[in-house]
Amino acid sequence: ATTATATTPPQPTHTDQDIFATAWTLLEANWNNRAIRLIGVAGRQLSPAAKQLDLFGAQDDRVERLTRTVDEIRHKYGTDSLKRGSTLRK
Repeated sequence: ATTATATTPPQPTHTDQDIFATAWTLLEANWNNRAIRLIGVAGRQLSPAAKQLDLFGAQDDRVERLTRTVDEIRHKYGTDSLKRGSTLRK
């Protein structure tokens, strides 16, 4: 049987960490411990990056700078030039 679910993150984002966390939460909430053939993640209501200030949150630009730097390196040297350690096989 095919199951389709969707969610919208609570805040606009452009970081891969936020998108992955949202997709992972959705998977955990809907997985029935059976084999999975296909998982898809799509973006909707996309717009140019604009920083939205969080009224109550701490302002931490490290993630923003890291994401921008990784994007620049991948653009210059290719998408496979940087990988997360957790994605490497042992």
